[in-house]
Amino acid sequence: MSTITELLKHQAVRKALAEHYRKGVTAAVNRYEDNAADEDSVTGALGQALSGDGDINLGKVALRWKTSYRKLRGRGRGAPEKKFGADGIFEIEFEDERGIRSRKSLPFQAKNNISSYGRAELRDQARKLGDFPGGGIVVNYRPEGYSVIDADVVASGSATRSNERPLSEVLSGDFLECTCGSATYFFEPALKGIIMVQAPMLLMRRWAPEHRIRTSLKARSKHLSF
Repeated sequence: MSTITELLKHQAVRKALAEHYRKGVTAAVNRYEDNAADEDSVTGALGQALSGDGDINLGKVALRWKTSYRKLRGRGRGAPEKKFGADGIFEIEFEDERGIRSRKSLPFQAKNNISSYGRAELRDQARKLGDFPGGGIVVNYRPEGYSVIDADVVASGSATRSNERPLSEVLSGDFLECTCGSATYFFEPALKGIIMVQAPMLLMRRWAPEHRIRTSLKARSKHLSF
């Protein structure tokens, strides 16, 4: 069975999605002032800007990809963010010709134009993010650009602007190259929880992100092998 991790080894796949992510983030930054009231609005606008679809030709294999955004519940007292430190998730999902799906996930905490990463609340959120397999990221929205710092660095209390990297670079590089995020768990909306793959068992933890940005790829050939 081919998995999302195997699929992302293909340069053509990474190139097509990387170009889409870079364009989407740029478009979102250009509209920042229209949505700058709070981080929830900016995150929603980012998800909309990243929405799109296209095709990737791998020779004998045809892939159809689509990036979609969905706003889910999660605010208020006892919101899942309080427990897991994440208010959103980036996902890439692959469905092969047999309908078998695999997915990799990257949770994130969003902040709107903050000047410091040293607040105790943020460090606690980042520590919880770091407990996810593959870790997580803190995204900082600013009018001049959207930046990312690894959650573990924020949790350590040593994060400064020198640790920031462009969101477009992290999504188009690290996320697609599988150096951040993980395919060992996935969010299941119907169950309102995340499923941890710990062979031979599957473990469930109750959690629903407030924002979900997912890129789905579907094979359109009769036979698929890598």
